[in-house]
Amino acid sequence: MDEALGALLAEYADGPRRLREALQTLAPNRRDVRPGPGRWSAREVALHLCDSEVVTVFRMKRALGEPGAAVPAFNQDGWIQAAGAAADLELWLGAFAALRLAMADLVRHLPAEAWERSVAHEVAGPRTVRQLLEGAVAHTRHHLEQIRAAGDSA
Repeated sequence: MDEALGALLAEYADGPRRLREALQTLAPNRRDVRPGPGRWSAREVALHLCDSEVVTVFRMKRALGEPGAAVPAFNQDGWIQAAGAAADLELWLGAFAALRLAMADLVRHLPAEAWERSVAHEVAGPRTVRQLLEGAVAHTRHHLEQIRAAGDSA
C-alpha cells in the first residue's frame, strides 16, 4: 500500500473519533439548532454521516464483490426525515464506528488491483473503491466543519 493510500485509510478509520470529538465541542442545546431554513442541525449532520456510511460500505462491498454493478443514489433528506427526532444518536454513532472500522480492516488487506474495481453510480458514473474511500473522507471533513461551525455560531 502506498503512503498516500495509507494516510487516506488512517483518516477514514479515524472518522468516528473525530465525529464524536466535534459533537462534544457543542453545548447539548446547540446540537438540534438548525443554522437556517432547509439546513440540518449538527445532530442531523451526524445522522447523515451515519446514513452515508451505510451507503458507502454497500458501494465498496459491491465494487469488490460485483465489479461493474450499478449502485443507486439515495435521498439524503428523506433518510434524515425518516430518522426524525427519535433516532438514538449514540446508537447510530456506534454503528458508524463499527462500519468504518470493519471496512477499514477489509480494505487494508486488499491487493493493489482491487482498489481499481468499480461500481456504476446512477448519477456520478463509475467509481473505484479508492474513489469511494476518498469521497467518504472528503465528505466527513466537510460535515465535521459544519458541526464545528454550529459551535462557533453559539
